[in-house]
Amino acid sequence: MLSSALHIASRLQAPLSRRLLSTSPPPPSFNLLQKNEHFQTLHCTRSYEAGDILSTVDGIPHPCADRFTVQTSKTDHVVLDPEFLRYTNHSCSPNVFFDLSGRQLVALKHIPANSEILFFYPSTEWSMEEPFECNCGSARCKGSIQGAKFLPKEVVEEYRVADHIRVLKEEQSGQQRREEEEGGGGERELSAV
Repeated sequence: MLSSALHIASRLQAPLSRRLLSTSPPPPSFNLLQKNEHFQTLHCTRSYEAGDILSTVDGIPHPCADRFTVQTSKTDHVVLDPEFLRYTNHSCSPNVFFDLSGRQLVALKHIPANSEILFFYPSTEWSMEEPFECNCGSARCKGSIQGAKFLPKEVVEEYRVADHIRVLKEEQSGQQRREEEEGGGGERELSAV
């Protein structure tokens, strides 16, 4: 599966203080592959089955959202730790899920050895700091990746998502129902919560 070209380009423009190339090697069950002089992708060196735990997940608190953080609650963001997890790219057909409450990276389906590790960014992100046009090549490709806030509830329900995303989506749906009851339907943009 191909990673988004725009996402790759965004990583190339990152400040030097935000390392794009890993300075520490991943554990033996993972490999960082060099895509070009500025970009690495995370791959597994062994196969995994659905439900397998690939890694523990921790996070270094970060004061605000940016393209290198993962949202852990309605308001909090972290930089993933261990460092190699930061090289997990997006796909609309993900093979892993960041189970933030369990602090685990979990396989969503069979992952053959040497596969790129991919997650669905809106599974943790409500409104992304830097949206992008996805080119993952999946039949499920959503096109514009902006965060779960901008996807219909039915689409979000197709994926395993973090608890805070589920809560925010329910709040958003409730707000939309109230607005429709108060002022009459009509087409409208998904409203923010």
